Amino acid sequence: RLLKTRGYDVCTAGTGHEAMAVTAQLKPHLALVDIALPEVSGVDFLRWVRKNHPQTLVIMLSSFEALSTVADEARELGAYDYFSKPPDFSELLDKVDQAMA
Repeated sequence: RLLKTRGYDVCTAGTGHEAMAVTAQLKPHLALVDIALPEVSGVDFLRWVRKNHPQTLVIMLSSFEALSTVADEARELGAYDYFSKPPDFSELLDKVDQAMA
């Protein structure tokens, strides 16, 4: 809802497989992805995006406990950025605006 109020078109997916299907169909500019997706992890989704849709930027979201172990891997795999949950929405919106610019 917050992104929609900023004028962004938003599509959601409940699982990693749904996220892959949506990304393949819509080819979004940006994906906000939880590390803990059902079926396919957020990290595996990031790998898939980098290989199949390298133009799509990915911002990862993770619980604070998992962030430290995932941050380096996400950065190495080409994540645009990452945030702990719950994110500071002002910071997240600023990062989305920056990515979309």
